[in-house]
Amino acid sequence: MSTLRDRLETLHAAIPAKAPTRTDDILTRSQDALRNGGILDRIPRVGTPLPAFELPDSDGTPIHLHDRLRNGPLIVTFFRGGWCRDCRAELEALQSQYAAVREMEADVIAISPCTVAVNASTRQKLGITFPILSDAGNAYADELGLAYTFSVELRELYEHLGIDLEAHNDDDSWTLPIPARFVVDGLGTIRSVQADPDPTRRPEPAETVDVLRHLG
Repeated sequence: MSTLRDRLETLHAAIPAKAPTRTDDILTRSQDALRNGGILDRIPRVGTPLPAFELPDSDGTPIHLHDRLRNGPLIVTFFRGGWCRDCRAELEALQSQYAAVREMEADVIAISPCTVAVNASTRQKLGITFPILSDAGNAYADELGLAYTFSVELRELYEHLGIDLEAHNDDDSWTLPIPARFVVDGLGTIRSVQADPDPTRRPEPAETVDVLRHLG
């Protein structure tokens, strides 16, 4: 069976022929700067509460963390947006595990900085049945230490590639969250967290589901 890791490797094998020659250098510098700047040290740790949120879903309905926790544990995943091929692959991989998640009376929530309308389009196009929430301006991602602001050269690269974050997010801050995935138990305590500035490195959904199975 193909894994998310396999899918991401396949996607990126085709990139060099299409992307500007300096793409890899710019992306590597950005990722190294985030790591060296301690972004991973700011993320909430296992054993601490996941901060509360109230964010609109793809219908515009406010979703509260504590309301969702009344129904059981949660997988909470942060992604950059439906424009991102890696993110789309991750969402589809999570969807493939969604039935197993629901069998354990748990749920999945995905969060991106895209507008409600853009998230609704992503959800429909990919056939996603779990909620996708809109984190305007990356305010919640910033609270969790996940948000970062683009350097000038990274912004210029995205503009060259035709990725208009201002349009997707209705926001001119040029900020994104690093991809991250939390498993939260029914009390709101973080039981697992995985995050990486490199968007091609994401945990396998099947491994995340195994964390749910072993919640005590």
